[in-house]
Amino acid sequence: MGFTDFLGSFQAVVEGASSRLYQRLMKYAEHIDLYWYPGSGDDLSPLVLDVPGNPIGQRLLRMNADDAGRVSLLFMNDYSKRHEHFPEQSRLDWGGYRPGYRTLWDGYSTAAEFTGEREEYLGVSGIRFTLFSVKVHNAPDKPHYRGVNGDEYIVVFTECESERLLESVIIPYRLPVNTVALVRQGGLSGGRRYFWQYIHVPEMLVNHEHLLGPVSYWLIDAAGQSDKKPRAEALWDCDYVGGPVRWGWRPARIYARPETPYVREPRTMLTMN
Repeated sequence: MGFTDFLGSFQAVVEGASSRLYQRLMKYAEHIDLYWYPGSGDDLSPLVLDVPGNPIGQRLLRMNADDAGRVSLLFMNDYSKRHEHFPEQSRLDWGGYRPGYRTLWDGYSTAAEFTGEREEYLGVSGIRFTLFSVKVHNAPDKPHYRGVNGDEYIVVFTECESERLLESVIIPYRLPVNTVALVRQGGLSGGRRYFWQYIHVPEMLVNHEHLLGPVSYWLIDAAGQSDKKPRAEALWDCDYVGGPVRWGWRPARIYARPETPYVREPRTMLTMN
């Protein structure tokens, strides 16, 4: 099992529709790790942090770049019906994207626009997956400039509960997860009462490391931390390596498994004490 088998389970919702994004995923299927953002809503902030020369040394999968070696795929899910059709046709037609965490986006002088491409597939257990593309630009006078054409990313979104995605897709297909963002979970975010993602997602992934391999990086906001340490006991062996960042319940921090490469840079415009 693997990403090729996972994609092989897809059936197009609209017969004869474009499959350009799907074919791109198939091309990289054996080299893909997941950047998983459970409970994401419509937040595309991981695209902001995927700058050239980023600290983890691995880029998110793009349409306009051929990366050697492993690449990450932004894999978003949210159980809320509000995001069932994200990105909606009206947003695709309009093109622009309004970020929810403006300070983070402005700190990198970053803007995003939908390209209009959207593909829908039914996968395992009847879970619907949406593939879409987003172009991201940043200012040329800032560090880590993306170039005049910017970056065009492939993103996968599904309106699905996180534990269902784990139990029906990630674990049985043995999809490797390199990075997890636990941001804006619980409290006023609409999280469910008996599934606290700050605790349960790490526990489930750590308990299945023998199948999936270990997660290298965890980006966790303030509600998932205690005294600058992850609340999840399953992550207590991780090191605090990056941030803090103005994302989610501020501040968010990046944690990594011991001896995992992370080339940290000072970015005073984005960090906070």
